[in-house]
Amino acid sequence: MAIKTIETSRLVIRPFTAEDWPNVQKIALDWKSAPGPEFDKWPTSETEIKGLTNLFAKQAGRYFAISLSGGQVIGLLGLGDIGERRELDLVHVILSNHQDNDLDREALGTMVDHIFESLEVDRIVTKNAEHPEQLAPLKSLGFVNFNQNHPSELVLSREKWRK
Repeated sequence: MAIKTIETSRLVIRPFTAEDWPNVQKIALDWKSAPGPEFDKWPTSETEIKGLTNLFAKQAGRYFAISLSGGQVIGLLGLGDIGERRELDLVHVILSNHQDNDLDREALGTMVDHIFESLEVDRIVTKNAEHPEQLAPLKSLGFVNFNQNHPSELVLSREKWRK
């Protein structure tokens, strides 16, 4: 999937650049205090963050910066591989102070739209920690639980999205 840039009224979803590292560090520090397992957290030192940001930039078809129209990166959208059941894993991380103002929902909805329009995918799956603020925008977009043993694993089908 070759996304150059997708713009909404308030956001720009675009590939990362190496220069995004200071904002990625802010996200990593914020994410560190969110609920969830330690293995799911990002490194926070300048050297490690620069390396992580370069990785995001080099994998432009997999990782996308969520930035405000003014340029500040406030989050990440990540796409996994498409599985043999034609499902794709969608990851998102957004600064906690932007989780309650509907920007996360706007970014996720824009990416879901793009995925279903551009890729041969039947379902989008998310696997999150028990973090209500992270789950809320997904649920508001129509994602539902599909694994009773893991209530934070959510799924959205192409068919449901198009309704």
